[in-house]
Amino acid sequence: MGLVSNIVILILTSWGIYVCYTRIKNNIIYRYGIRFFMLVTVSYIIKLIIYFSIPKLGLFLRGIDVSYSNIAMIIFLIKLPSILFLLVAFIVLIVGFYRYMKA
Repeated sequence: MGLVSNIVILILTSWGIYVCYTRIKNNIIYRYGIRFFMLVTVSYIIKLIIYFSIPKLGLFLRGIDVSYSNIAMIIFLIKLPSILFLLVAFIVLIVGFYRYMKA
């Protein structure tokens, strides 16, 4: 995803945090909504950091003679926390909806 879409998603998740924090009175929705939006926000902040640092990291690693396959593996390991944050965010969202429906 590009820089603009990452920034738009960060703005939307920040708005979601605001809505969950100030507007919603139901405790279940508040708790799970705020967790979901915080995890997505952290994930996209990591993606923005990666967006700006990966080209410099790739040039640095090529400069110290690291192979392209190893560079790809290093970049994947750097992106892994972002992917895991999104996975946990959607699990939190599903659990929140399930508990809301049972309540």
